[in-house]
Amino acid sequence: MKDFSENYLFELSTNLDKFKRYNSMMEGFLRNEFSRQKEELEIDKFYKKTEKDFTELINITMVVNDHLMFYPQNFRTSLLVQIFSLLEHKLGEICLYHHLSKSTDFSIKDLKGNSDIDKAKLYLKKACKIDFKHLDPEWNFLEKLRKIRNLIVHNKGEISGMHRNWNSIFSFISNNKDILSFSQNIEYMSKEEFQAFHDKELVYNIEIEPYDCIERFLETIKLFFEKLFEKLNSI
Repeated sequence: MKDFSENYLFELSTNLDKFKRYNSMMEGFLRNEFSRQKEELEIDKFYKKTEKDFTELINITMVVNDHLMFYPQNFRTSLLVQIFSLLEHKLGEICLYHHLSKSTDFSIKDLKGNSDIDKAKLYLKKACKIDFKHLDPEWNFLEKLRKIRNLIVHNKGEISGMHRNWNSIFSFISNNKDILSFSQNIEYMSKEEFQAFHDKELVYNIEIEPYDCIERFLETIKLFFEKLFEKLNSI
């Protein structure tokens, strides 16, 4: 698969670079747009307003919330989901190529799984004898981020202490505060502090930090595929 892997990694790198440039462009736009609105609405004078300006205060608050939270988070979560779609698609292509070139007894389409990534992992383990422990820490990072992607897609990025993946997601965000956070900043608490202070049924939003999360995600995908092809080329 050496020739295939070289061409594939080049194409993959090109696609990842496009996402990287898109992320940088949109983050710059969001930052500049907020600065423009801030100057136009004199948001710096926010705390100097009187009760007579209550309606204006409400309008300014809505603008601030939209530009600091709603617009950026919608963009970042959408981009995260798009990149995961690329990851799933590329893994599927690799499995299909391997099946056709090696004439294996089964293809990825013959396998059962909760998602395309699960089926790809199963194919790579069964047909290619890939030990995914050798693909860490990249694979572990992608797996944890996939749980967050699923929350974004199926639950609007919301989670409570009652969720089945709460412990792993809480731990992951606590260890990656530079790229992810909770709306209530509870990642700065220990699990014991959280359990003592919060009702498990309270709902929190997972937030994606600017630049760093998408940048690290893209770099991790690249490193993961490089490791994967290294293993595939050795069999």
